[in-house]
Amino acid sequence: MPAKAPAPAFLSRILGQLFVGAAGMPVLGRKCDSQTCKSSQLPRVMVEYWFPLGVFWSQIVQLHIGYHASMGPQFSLKSLRRVPDSSQSVHYAMNGNIEGLKDLFNRGLASPWDVSSTRGYTLSRWALYSKQYKTVKFLTMAGSDADYRPIAHTDNSTRNKAYDKFLQGGLDKAAEEDIRCLIASSDWINDQNFSKLHKIIVGILLLDLEEAIANDPGQVDITDAMGLSYAADRGHTLCVKLLLEAGAVAEPILPPGVKLGSPLNCAARNTKDPILLKYLLTYGAAVDGTGVDGVTTLIHASRTDNVRFAILLLDYNANINAASITEPTPLTTAITYNSHAVLGLLLDRWEEFSSCSRLQGPHLLEITALYADLETVRLLAKTDHFKLKYDEGFTLREFAKRLTERADVTDELIEAFDMLLLVLNENLKGPESKESLMEKGYDGYANTLSVIYEIEKLASDASPSKERPPGKYSDGSDDGETEFQDAVEVSEQLGLEA
Repeated sequence: MPAKAPAPAFLSRILGQLFVGAAGMPVLGRKCDSQTCKSSQLPRVMVEYWFPLGVFWSQIVQLHIGYHASMGPQFSLKSLRRVPDSSQSVHYAMNGNIEGLKDLFNRGLASPWDVSSTRGYTLSRWALYSKQYKTVKFLTMAGSDADYRPIAHTDNSTRNKAYDKFLQGGLDKAAEEDIRCLIASSDWINDQNFSKLHKIIVGILLLDLEEAIANDPGQVDITDAMGLSYAADRGHTLCVKLLLEAGAVAEPILPPGVKLGSPLNCAARNTKDPILLKYLLTYGAAVDGTGVDGVTTLIHASRTDNVRFAILLLDYNANINAASITEPTPLTTAITYNSHAVLGLLLDRWEEFSSCSRLQGPHLLEITALYADLETVRLLAKTDHFKLKYDEGFTLREFAKRLTERADVTDELIEAFDMLLLVLNENLKGPESKESLMEKGYDGYANTLSVIYEIEKLASDASPSKERPPGKYSDGSDDGETEFQDAVEVSEQLGLEA
């Protein structure tokens, strides 16, 4: 697949984006550095145009032109759809919510051919990014393009990345079976030009890593290998320790124009061992380092509900208000993914920090209406210092409509969200007022949202376009508070304070 060369970024918002890629062409293509590469190159050109968001259905049009010695010229034309990274389809793909995706597909609100704006990821690529292997299989079978290449030339298609995941090891039998539909037809491994150190780390060469580093210490920071990033991404704590002690740079300086996630950012997304993060931070890794989408390590911890990581990162002064390119913060991410343990931690520490601009206006309540489960709503409602006034133009009816459109809506969720609105709308003077409100429950207040919800539900039931299969996306159960306390105790035992 030819790499993409994007048009200048300042033109993208007005004129869209144009990508041109070429392979097998001495003038336009990259020079091959291996015999495998040379033997597999066929002359071909790919031209891809992204319409601006909201223009011509946000279409992506892709034209392939190639030449084969025995078949002659070849042409293909296909279209995809561009969606924001914050869209529900991306969220469901990353969260492994197959029923939610089916619901969106059935209502025409998303399709397996959706491609996100920031990275150029298909839904199947996002699912693979988040290790949702059953969702990867579902989306692949539904028609998601497994060979579509993301924007960054250092990134790879769903099919090739699945092979990489398989090669890393650590997948259980079920996960291997789920991605077998991708790796069975991939020749990715034959196209790689791995260094010796890289091959040892991923398990292609069964040699001693410590001995290999001692024999050739210069390999630890080879740009093409980035051994520390690979080890951190795979959760190999001992490898990370050995590489750092051998002189590997915890915060690598990348060539101009190259944007990659740092070893710490990769580790926060893919691993579970806080000791690995502690090593990287001790050796100078930037705690707020981001990937191409601007997602910080703390946002990754919020998405995966890894409260041990979150405690460690905050102890190293991670920015609790940092927003990614698509504007989610650690707090809104915790709400979106119902990460109860991290949400409790962030709300507990919020008084130590300045207010976050992303909590002004309707944004917080909109996210809560779209994604929050019962426990998340209750956590928000009982937070003393969490008092907001939403935009009056963003009416209760709009919140009710969003709840109506959720297939997992329940009476309990409606009541909990109604209480949250009451808490936020009441100009509480102090803790006593809030306790009084919580004691009263709903007897002293008109349950406005529930009334509006019933009206919206009747309208929804009467509309054929709103039909969707029943199902619950989350069961509302949570051990977040217990997990939070356990994480604090474990962190103290491990000596993870900064």
